Amino acid sequence: MNPGKKICGKKYLSIAGTMMTLVLGLAMAGQVWAADPTGAPASGGGLSAIKSGVTKTAGGAGLGSTSSPSLETVIGLIINSILSMVGIILLCYLIYGGFRWMTAGGDTKGVTEAQAIIKNAVIGIIIIALAYVIADWVLKMLITASSGTAQSPAIK
Repeated sequence: MNPGKKICGKKYLSIAGTMMTLVLGLAMAGQVWAADPTGAPASGGGLSAIKSGVTKTAGGAGLGSTSSPSLETVIGLIINSILSMVGIILLCYLIYGGFRWMTAGGDTKGVTEAQAIIKNAVIGIIIIALAYVIADWVLKMLITASSGTAQSPAIK
């Protein structure tokens, strides 16, 4: 071990602090309670209260019914899932670009590469947002044309 080298520098302390924040945040995220929107207490409390709240929420979203969903709803859910996954990937790409910029250490080439990553990620996020708006509009028009009435959008 090198006696002249500091182990607890600012870099290591900030990494450790970030990791602790993430761990504590994820540990507390497990404390989710589903509540009745009317404010009435669920019978049984505990796990049955959570199950009751989740069931009511799923029913409100049209996921708890026994009838099969319409084609427009299925297409909307698929598009929503794909756009959400791509959006998460682009968000990670954006964070990666920011990390590369922060760790470039003044190197012009590293900063330029990081800026290109960030620019590409922002352009991708804009494209995903526009794709969501266009898909929502197209599905609204399809629902209107097939049913003759305007309904709520298929993408939720």
